Amino acid sequence: MVHGLRASGVAIEDIRNYIELCREGDSSIEDRAEIIFRQKKRLRRQIHDLQRQMIVLKDKEQYCREILERRSRDICNPAGFLDQKRGTSPD
Repeated sequence: MVHGLRASGVAIEDIRNYIELCREGDSSIEDRAEIIFRQKKRLRRQIHDLQRQMIVLKDKEQYCREILERRSRDICNPAGFLDQKRGTSPD
């Protein structure tokens, strides 16, 4: 059970708490379940955040591929903005 909890990302402190609750017997099932439910909620939030990050990364990847294919300048490069302010060119 401990391995399964750790593999699902449950914090060590929560695992310790879970083990202590197990020692209390069936009277602690609600509290043990709450640890599981809380971790499931955390994981869902992490998955959502990772999916959003992946969308951003895919957009950036596509932008880079287009620049490479066209052999064009990166007009979104912040260094280009600094060069414009200084009146210099990165080329």
